[in-house]
Amino acid sequence: MQKNLLIIIILLSSYQSAFTQKKFDLTIELDKTIDSKKISCSYYNGKNNIFISDTFTNRVLNLKDKFYSSFVSFHIEYKKNDSASYVNDFFVNEKLARITFQFKPDEQDKVLKYSNIANAVAIYDTNANKIFKQLVRYRRKEALAVSDLWEKHANEIFANDSLLSLNKKLFKALNIRTISFLKNYSQNYFAFWYFRTEVFETSLIFLKNDTSFLKTLIVSARSFFPKKYIESTEGQAIIKRLEGLINPPKVNKAAPLFNIKDIREINIQLDDFKGRYVLLDFWATWCLPCMREIPFLKKIRNEFPAEKLEIIGISEDMDIAKLKEAIVKNTINWIHIFDEGNKIESLFGIITIPTTILINREGVIIYNSGEKEDKEELIRLLKTM
Repeated sequence: MQKNLLIIIILLSSYQSAFTQKKFDLTIELDKTIDSKKISCSYYNGKNNIFISDTFTNRVLNLKDKFYSSFVSFHIEYKKNDSASYVNDFFVNEKLARITFQFKPDEQDKVLKYSNIANAVAIYDTNANKIFKQLVRYRRKEALAVSDLWEKHANEIFANDSLLSLNKKLFKALNIRTISFLKNYSQNYFAFWYFRTEVFETSLIFLKNDTSFLKTLIVSARSFFPKKYIESTEGQAIIKRLEGLINPPKVNKAAPLFNIKDIREINIQLDDFKGRYVLLDFWATWCLPCMREIPFLKKIRNEFPAEKLEIIGISEDMDIAKLKEAIVKNTINWIHIFDEGNKIESLFGIITIPTTILINREGVIIYNSGEKEDKEELIRLLKTM
């Protein structure tokens, strides 16, 4: 009996390993109408967005990696000039895939065209993706309302309360309409992918303070997407992010624990810093307000010794190479974590960056700039260490 049980466990382990270690092989080819130096690529593997730092050799780039979702979503952008970018997105799986791109100016849709494709699906091509074609028709009215607002007021929306309120209202209507369509195709990976990239992610930007709507997203995701999607790494990341925004840890509450490697591959456990104060800085190199905070954080680092205060930078960057470059360039001398999949952000319910959180010796949050920013109060708390 024990022997049979052991065999079953080994077989299950092998099955799980095979399932989670799928591999894709994608070759990208550029014709002579495209300058390869102006191409940028990335792909989502079911866990993280991976930005491609490799360069093209003889106008060809081969990508191979593991993936953990039903498909890899590949994104390509051709920055023709400062004002014009042409993009396209594709699904690929374990089949050997190849796409040849060519540049054909199109001021209306700004899509980077392809001349040949094998074992890949152009996600936003209404001929190749019939579900997307139906979706475009189904939510046309709501999508046009959002598009019209941005075409007329793109530079004013975030500086004008009435326009910002209208923008939120229109995006909410668009997302509700989208959800009502996607539930009819919930078994198809495209529906789940679109829910994550277009509904969930836009809600994080424009509707992150609408807890009622965020709860609706959780209920919707759990009610109509199958377990293979919602219980995957990809699905659980969505749920945890939403739950963190709905019920973020507050001041005077215990800080949620995390265990993760920093950019030096050293294991960082929040629990290990009990007995010391910990300052968490949620930031990104592309965030100008975040970069302006660096001198203030350096002042704190110089004024309070490391044996009493640990500073941990938690980056929302998408490209770890750019993060490391910025750390060296700006001589930022504290622990840095590349928060892939926004795991720690989700735990702390971070809505905007920069956000600074101070945790005391007992592991309790005593300051959160996301609730109320007060640098003088932060310094006062640090001086009580």
